[in-house]
Amino acid sequence: MAKFEFFSAPERQSPKSVAVVGDGPSALYFLKHIVQHCSSDLQLTFFGQSGRMGGGLCYDASFVGRESLANVACQEIPDLHIPAHEWFLRQPESWLLEHGIDRQEIGPTYVPTRDVLGQYFDGQFRSLLFSAVKAGISITCQRQTVVKDLVPLGGGVNVVYRSADADADETLYFDYVVVASGCSDPGRDNPATNVLPSPWPVSRLEGKSARNIGVMGSSLAAVDACLALARKNGTFQRDCEGRLTYAPHPVAEDLKIVIYAPRCLLPLVRHRSEFQRFSRHSYISDAEIRMHMKDNGGHLSVDYLFEYVLKPVLKVKAPELHAEIEFLGLEAFVASIEDRWHRDDPFALLRKEYLGSVATIRDDGARRWIEVVANIAYTLNFHMRDLVSSEMMRVRQSLTPLVTHLLAMLPLRSCEQLLAVHESGCLTLENAGADIEAKDVKQKNKASVAFRGPQGDDKKKRIHDLIVDCRGHEAMDLGAFPFRTLVGTGVVRPARLTTGATDTEDRRVELGGIDVDSGLHPMSNDGKSSQVISILAAPAIHGLYPHSPGLSLCNELARIVAGDLQRNVLPQKRQLTPVGISWKGALYGHPGSDNDTGAAPNGNG
Repeated sequence: MAKFEFFSAPERQSPKSVAVVGDGPSALYFLKHIVQHCSSDLQLTFFGQSGRMGGGLCYDASFVGRESLANVACQEIPDLHIPAHEWFLRQPESWLLEHGIDRQEIGPTYVPTRDVLGQYFDGQFRSLLFSAVKAGISITCQRQTVVKDLVPLGGGVNVVYRSADADADETLYFDYVVVASGCSDPGRDNPATNVLPSPWPVSRLEGKSARNIGVMGSSLAAVDACLALARKNGTFQRDCEGRLTYAPHPVAEDLKIVIYAPRCLLPLVRHRSEFQRFSRHSYISDAEIRMHMKDNGGHLSVDYLFEYVLKPVLKVKAPELHAEIEFLGLEAFVASIEDRWHRDDPFALLRKEYLGSVATIRDDGARRWIEVVANIAYTLNFHMRDLVSSEMMRVRQSLTPLVTHLLAMLPLRSCEQLLAVHESGCLTLENAGADIEAKDVKQKNKASVAFRGPQGDDKKKRIHDLIVDCRGHEAMDLGAFPFRTLVGTGVVRPARLTTGATDTEDRRVELGGIDVDSGLHPMSNDGKSSQVISILAAPAIHGLYPHSPGLSLCNELARIVAGDLQRNVLPQKRQLTPVGISWKGALYGHPGSDNDTGAAPNGNG
């Protein structure tokens, strides 16, 4: 049942109304930064599809399953009221036992499941709600609600939505709308198909009896899908030497899962990092970038970042690698890294990565280059508009595939389980090249996958009982953008690179996703930005922010939007003194109380 929750602040005259479409981490961090800016004269309304706030569907057990691990350690989560590991330690023993958590394992480096991390986010969201009320902000939360459309009207926006228990759409008017809906429910399955467009919700996999399964892609989602299928059809256990093994159930002895990997690579394994979180300016300041751009015709040079930022840092932090790549350009550097990975069988490399990552728990210096490259790419995220088209193409063709692979790292437990399934003979990998397609074979009630090898040879075809597409579709094109009125009226347009327009040798580059300005306002067909809408949804703006380290980017983009809202939309005359985030904010007490019990939410949170 849909549920409204009201958190009322003292009445004020003519408050500004803001709708937040989404209930995941982007919405959570937007609320955090709104509380930190602490303006009165504001009414917030959150619309969310899931049953709890702050985590969204991507951290809901009904969507991802109870055993799917998050791709983040507690210490890497951007600051909220209470650090995640401390919140877990406050939970009663019965709650930890229910969720399979050993209290002795909880610490800053602990990697929780997505489900319990979602419960933590829900608790932090509630705590922030109470802090917001204390700051004079009125908030309404409507859960289990789908926003169907956004319709610009006058100086604001009509939000068209439908609650789970409603028979018709409803409409509310707002002065400002923040689109923070990254993960969405794909809706009902087509029972007649044996090709699943996504592994989510996990019930899609759990409801299938297939034993011969093809998995398209080798992303983290692909690993989660393989492990969900393995758990459904068998069990994990440790042998007398402590080595994890996997055995299929007697009725599933013929279980065969094939991963079709476009680049013949499996994800890397998580390692211990020097810095707990990504920083926008870890190795170069904004002032240094601006100074370089001033000397470079107003544009950012990728070679500048590579030669004068990345290489000097590597010389200090990874001297052996620096000696190998000192005289290489960007493209040759990327090629040398990928060549290293392709020297071994993918599962042999994964085993080596696993053993190496276990060692980094004790050795902080190992694989430091990965963190350096990823952090510099994260900085580049916020300057993609400053590249000319030719530089943008270099980034997209060379750097982005490397960084995407570096950012998608397996937790140690997931890696160990995947290796166990492979060593049982139930899991193999096929080098599928880039041209992969799947379709139903209805006359046989099966599905086929067709692909070319890495050298682009003749297409091969394999038949499976079930095929799951886990390649991911990060850049949402205009046709998939859910708010069709914004598309039809030209309020949004495809993301494009417009710098370098005076360069006759330069070409405009379509980036995928939705075009936004530096304040994350959507750009219209006539080149103007809508000042009453901001877009935080990562799939929608992936073209301009391609190097996405999850929660760090959510936090930074939310900070940008909250600051823009405060400066340009909210009245200044009644602004309160910023109070920041209080560590005493109540988690589950009544609004305004100081009762921070640290208890887990009742029911489903």
